[in-house]
Amino acid sequence: MWYLVFLILPFVLYPFLRFFLKRLCFFFKIKKVCKRKKIVFHKRLFSFFSNYKSTNADFFIETENDIFIVKLIGVFFKHNIINFIDETHLSVKVSGILKWISENKVKQHPVYDFRHLIDDNSLYKNIHSIILVLPTPVSVFHRSISIGNGDKLGSSLFFTSSSFVEYIKNYE
Repeated sequence: MWYLVFLILPFVLYPFLRFFLKRLCFFFKIKKVCKRKKIVFHKRLFSFFSNYKSTNADFFIETENDIFIVKLIGVFFKHNIINFIDETHLSVKVSGILKWISENKVKQHPVYDFRHLIDDNSLYKNIHSIILVLPTPVSVFHRSISIGNGDKLGSSLFFTSSSFVEYIKNYE
C-alpha cells in the first residue's frame, strides 16, 4: 500500500518542484550574468516564491544609468494560457486535453509597486518595470492579443526568463 504513495507522489509534486527549480536556476543565471557584467543585483528574501498576487516587485538590477525592477509571475502547469485582461485582471486558462473540463477563471491581481525596492538616491536613473513570466506558459495575451518578449504590458515590459537573461547580457 505504501509503495503506491511513493509511485504517485512524484507525479503530484512535479509541477511545484518544477516551479521552484526553474526559479532557483534563473536566479543563479541572472546573478552570474550580473556579476560578470559588474551590475548590481538586489532581491528580496524568498522572492523566487512570489507570484501574481503579491503587490511588491521581487528584485531589481541596477546599472550606471538604468534600473530594471522585476515582478515575477508564473504558472505551475506548462499548458496554461495567461491573458491580461486589463491593469488589474488576468485569466489563467488550461490548454490541451483538460481545456474542455476546466473553466476560464478571471482573477484580480493588485497594481504592482515597482518602486518600493529602490532608495531615493536611485530615482534619477531610468526606471524600467518588467513583468517576468517564470515558468513560462504556452502563450501569454494582453487584451486577447498575443504578446512576446519586450512588448508593452500596461506600463511594464513583458519578458520570459531566457530572453530577459539575454537582454541583460547584451545590455550596454
